Amino acid sequence: MGEWFGASWSTIGFVVASTLAMYATLLAAVRLAGRRTVAQLSAFDVIVTIALGTLLSSTVVAPDPSYVQATTAIVTLLTLQVAAAALRVRSRVLRRLLE
Repeated sequence: MGEWFGASWSTIGFVVASTLAMYATLLAAVRLAGRRTVAQLSAFDVIVTIALGTLLSSTVVAPDPSYVQATTAIVTLLTLQVAAAALRVRSRVLRRLLE
């Protein structure tokens, strides 16, 4: 039980620094990808949002996934989302599949 409540100061510092870095990166990446209101979110958008939250949370508490790996995953996910949004506008079939 002590392991659950206890953490070294270096671990706490790592979590704080990692959280700040990933938050700033995610905020910048989402702003670049474009924002949408909750009312405009499709099922695909919700899935991407959940995936981004999962990436953020797993990166800030685990030392294994590096900042570069997490940033690459976030940029890839948002690039896929922007590409899918562009394809949805052009294709009625894809619009139906993704929404």
